[in-house]
Amino acid sequence: MHVKSYKVLFADDEYWTREKMARIIPWEKYSLEFLKPASDGEEVLERLSEEKPDILITDINMPYVNGVELLKKVHTEYPELITFVISGYDDFEYVRDSFLSGSIHYLMKPVGKIDLINALSKALELISQRQSKKEEELQKQQELQRASSFIKDREFSQLLDPKAASSSAGFVLNSHMEFAGGTLILVKIHRLQEFMQLYDYDMNLLSFSVKKRLQEVSGNPELLIFNHIYRSNEFLIAGELGISEVCKLAQDIIRDFENATVSPITIVASSHCFSMGNLAEAYVQDVSNLMQRSFGQQSAFIQAEENTSDEEKSFINHLQDMQIKELQGYIRIQSPSAVKKYLYENVGLKQCESDGWTYLEVRQTVRRFLNLLFEEKTEGAETAKIMETQSMLEMADKAVDSMDMKLLEEILDEVIDVFVENNQQTDSDSIKSGIQKAVIYIDEHFEENLSLSSLSAQFHVESSYFSKMFRKETGENLMLYICRKRMEKAIEYMRNTERSLTEIAFMVGYDDYTYFNKVFRKMMSISPREFRNQLEDQKS
Repeated sequence: MHVKSYKVLFADDEYWTREKMARIIPWEKYSLEFLKPASDGEEVLERLSEEKPDILITDINMPYVNGVELLKKVHTEYPELITFVISGYDDFEYVRDSFLSGSIHYLMKPVGKIDLINALSKALELISQRQSKKEEELQKQQELQRASSFIKDREFSQLLDPKAASSSAGFVLNSHMEFAGGTLILVKIHRLQEFMQLYDYDMNLLSFSVKKRLQEVSGNPELLIFNHIYRSNEFLIAGELGISEVCKLAQDIIRDFENATVSPITIVASSHCFSMGNLAEAYVQDVSNLMQRSFGQQSAFIQAEENTSDEEKSFINHLQDMQIKELQGYIRIQSPSAVKKYLYENVGLKQCESDGWTYLEVRQTVRRFLNLLFEEKTEGAETAKIMETQSMLEMADKAVDSMDMKLLEEILDEVIDVFVENNQQTDSDSIKSGIQKAVIYIDEHFEENLSLSSLSAQFHVESSYFSKMFRKETGENLMLYICRKRMEKAIEYMRNTERSLTEIAFMVGYDDYTYFNKVFRKMMSISPREFRNQLEDQKS
């Protein structure tokens, strides 16, 4: 690890004193760089601006500019420079004048090692204190910047909701950011979890850093950039940009972010006809166009077409009525392998990327299949079972949103294994032990991006069997168990910290507050906001 080296400049008019000082201690061992000594005060003043020493050690009695005069000039022009003096004169006036000029130490000639080391130690301690103070001030400044950034996010996120936008119109129209004929650009990072770990699950820091990066890439300080507080993986850019400027900015953002994450990024630009007063309309158009992007791991840029209605946008129904009947048959004979094979191969879900399915087509196909499965398996079921199916449906939606077919397949496999019974496999003590270890691991790493494949591989159990055995050992589906652990930790944060609900959602592993809110409601039968309000009422 690199250790910072501090520069020491020594000044004395006696050659042998300068030579002795250069060799009196092994300077480099103390992380000190002993600069070429100066022979008088004038030379010191000439070299300070260029060499920028941290510590100045000077003799009192020197020609041209004596030590006391030198110290006065130094502490006027270089107040951060730490100084102490060495002299052969045991004179109170010299001692007093040197301290009045800012010196922190006074050493008598001949200087011994111990005295010099003590003086240097005192100087380094003072440098350390100053640096700590600067770092503390910088930290406070950054916290204020992030707090200010979050306030802006919150205010402008409200304008993406048509109802909130109408009640906030006065705020926007009176803003200095008002513009006409502007473009709203949606930047969606589909797997924000990768960024979450980089920023130690500090949502405010991540949001602030991404927005700062977007501003730097744009090179335009006039653009309004904010983070959707309820969908943390969505960043919005608003400004008066021409079509060519929008295209260049989108390409620059994708190119820049490819170096920071392997997550696909989608950039959607609204029609060039929106003002600050109707951001909600522009946002709806962006989200609608987002649905038309090709499903997969490639980043994409979508420019809205001025005169294209929703009816004109093509949509292919990949799950026909005949295929639904085929799937119903496999579900009823309780054959998980047949259900998977038909869904992935006959319906073609596994080849959706290479076949050019859109995001919307994948989402609708998955939803139709899961609704079919749940209708077959939850008729007359208890409320808890129905709530479990809804939670699984939302998990599948989240996997689709990530543009990750591998993750989507894992979740669908787990759902099929849970709902289409298959009791042919036998248990073993080693597998039970692996499941128990997995439970402990999940309890300690719940906020991480856990998946069926990663856990089954880590504990050496085939994935579909791992899913079944996990449910048997814990009484819960794997993904729901992870959700419950996250909710328990979220409740703990609500009880013991003042952090915002959005931050808490982020800290327990959710990059989308809306999704966190849905999961919390399903498990607690109350919203996070209502739950926190109840906690506040109990305290008062």
